[in-house]
Amino acid sequence: MDVSVIIVNYNTLELSNKCISSIIEHTSGIEYEIILVDNASTDGSGEAFARDSRIRFIEAGGNLGFGKANNLGLQSAKGDFIFFLNSDTVLKDNVIYKLWDFTRFRFDVGGVGTLLLGPDGRRTHSFGFFLPPSRMIGLMGHNLLTHLTGRPIRTVERDCGIKVTTPMKVDYVTGADLFVARRVLDRAGAFDPDFFLYCEETEMQMRWHRAGYDNYVLPIEDIIHYEGASSSGKNSVKKRKTVADSYLLYYRKTETLPVFILFAVAFFIVNLPLYFKAWIIKLTGKSSIFD
Repeated sequence: MDVSVIIVNYNTLELSNKCISSIIEHTSGIEYEIILVDNASTDGSGEAFARDSRIRFIEAGGNLGFGKANNLGLQSAKGDFIFFLNSDTVLKDNVIYKLWDFTRFRFDVGGVGTLLLGPDGRRTHSFGFFLPPSRMIGLMGHNLLTHLTGRPIRTVERDCGIKVTTPMKVDYVTGADLFVARRVLDRAGAFDPDFFLYCEETEMQMRWHRAGYDNYVLPIEDIIHYEGASSSGKNSVKKRKTVADSYLLYYRKTETLPVFILFAVAFFIVNLPLYFKAWIIKLTGKSSIFD
């Protein structure tokens, strides 16, 4: 088996169906399988995909989060290469073959992705860079101020303006379309199960990078990413707290203890209003406060 495509589904029945159909329509020249892991969806996904002969269906038995669900799919994967693909993506061309063809004989390559397009046809977040703790603190402070003014949270990087005309080394590829050889996973590891959502692909590719692998983005635009369509509450207190918790865990995993302690102190100072609001919501049972 050349490639195992792993899709994690959580209440995205229609989106996942479109994703699967696009894979089958456009993929040729390789032997592949599609594995769908359902995180205890309540929209009928489990019943529908359990009968879908196009895929191998795995019921997670609960909402495991993104990384652990992908790891569960990986346990059953037969491919020499793994393609972690978001359920809210649609392939426009034979992109899986292109990723496989680029990666198969390059033994120093870790993760590989493409230049993702939004529904409007414009570039969207596709790759990023490992940020030092000091820059992350500044970014979180900026996000707090922008939230208070009602503006949406800014993404960590703005890679959309970077011109990519040849395969380019990057620190990490977004988890929406992450292609990797199984040999890399066997040596440097898959998703860290301590992460529930956010930063898990960054931490994983940091490990790959430290193990001597280079991550790449290719100059092809063959995948549409309906970014955020598989999640809700884009700017809610709950989501912002989940993101903040994941960043804290990421730096605990990737930095030395002295650096992490300094980061953690600054982190909690900057994010004190966020954690206070989350605590009030939990205490009162309200779904939001001043959002």
